[in-house]
Amino acid sequence: MIYLIDDKRERQQKLGWTTEVLAGFSDILTPIYDNTELQSQINELFKDGNAILFHESFFDNPQNKKSEQTDEIGQKLAEFSEKRSFPIVRFSGSMGSRRIDKLLATIPFGTLYKHLTIFLEFYRHAGEVSLKKLVFGSSDQAEETLQHKSEIYRSMYDKRDTDIFRLNPKINQSLRQLELLTNVKIIVTGITNACFKRQLEEL
Repeated sequence: MIYLIDDKRERQQKLGWTTEVLAGFSDILTPIYDNTELQSQINELFKDGNAILFHESFFDNPQNKKSEQTDEIGQKLAEFSEKRSFPIVRFSGSMGSRRIDKLLATIPFGTLYKHLTIFLEFYRHAGEVSLKKLVFGSSDQAEETLQHKSEIYRSMYDKRDTDIFRLNPKINQSLRQLELLTNVKIIVTGITNACFKRQLEEL
């Protein structure tokens, strides 16, 4: 079961996820809007085979004021995220980028609702949770490639093309993901920034 924990019901509806649309996925999706609903599902929430889509500001809502029980749930979510025990997606309006780290994904809320149908349909038919479908959509590999390339370009915006290319941790992380996606080894030593960018453009 996929658990969608989001207190912003009105915003959800504006993005096309009305009660009727949600009902069409009731066999695989359980929406949770407040602490009362969360408590009623707590015994099911952390079972193997589940996935949790969690809005970061859920506990900031006065209706979901933190209690001993909600603190425990928040702690459990953090622990499960850390252990990568099963898929957890954290989403928020303040998140500007999309990332997947094993079984943990972080994405903007608009991206989550834009790709939610693709994600749920894949889950229904394939019986597996594909974080890539949720984070990058139907053309997940192409979009993921573009995402990593964009992050590298942003990291190099103030670098001159004629300078020698220098690898840093941020570029390295995106570069490793690109190489895994494309099966192409990119040369990074003894080249200029322009030469490095040309390699990216050919991916």
